Amino acid sequence: MKKSLCVLLAAGGLWVNTSVAETPAEVRVAYSGGSQVLMLAKADGSLDNALHSKVKWVQFASGADALNYFCQQRD
Repeated sequence: MKKSLCVLLAAGGLWVNTSVAETPAEVRVAYSGGSQVLMLAKADGSLDNALHSKVKWVQFASGADALNYFCQQRD
């Protein structure tokens, strides 16, 4: 009886944890060029489709510039 109850509670906890989260309206992707995979995803919109969100592409010259940008965004 105890084992069945533990299994039931564990399964219920897993079910709650796998519930669907709200999809964000926009996802920001920072890139610094050079990645052909990212450029293809940007050109054909495949990342937008996969994420079910609008992707905002932000190009940077360096990783430090990208970090500064995302640290300033508070919305």
